[in-house]
Amino acid sequence: MNLLNKWKKWNESSKYLKNKKRLKKLKRKDFPLIEDEKLLEDAIGWIAGKMTSAELSKNMELLATLPKPCQYVIAVNAVDGEVMNYSFAQYYFNESHILTVKADEALLAIGAPRLAKIVQQADIIYAQVKKKLGSCRKNSDKRFSDFCKNNPFAELDEEFFSVSYKEQIEPVEKLLISYIKQNIDCFGD
Repeated sequence: MNLLNKWKKWNESSKYLKNKKRLKKLKRKDFPLIEDEKLLEDAIGWIAGKMTSAELSKNMELLATLPKPCQYVIAVNAVDGEVMNYSFAQYYFNESHILTVKADEALLAIGAPRLAKIVQQADIIYAQVKKKLGSCRKNSDKRFSDFCKNNPFAELDEEFFSVSYKEQIEPVEKLLISYIKQNIDCFGD
């Protein structure tokens, strides 16, 4: 599933649909009033509501028009979601890495330098396996599962999980919430 399909899936999810009208109407003055438990989800939902095109390139253009903090939140959410769902292999296979800002830059911005370094290492591995991973897209299910049998990102996946979740050295969700609060005036219409 590529990034465009992820946006569509998010836009069609019952959780988002239930809150779609509220999220689309969020104003800058509303964001400071949102509870921490809902702040990240609402920020991502508001941004996702801006990605309305059927074309990935158009959505990337739309994302690029938003303030950097919004772009950073989406970039961090993309890498964290893909790695935690499966692996850096999925992050690159689904083309989530093609966002307007690089995930390592976004992770540095939110205060996660160790995670940024892990992403930089993953980018190096990706450059080495890019062609092979790209060929997996032609017969995605079979080839991707074959590719993952010898997952070149496995050690980095474990390290990312450990730093963010297991040891809570750089807990992504907490850092994102804090970052959104520091840049609250960038969220909402």
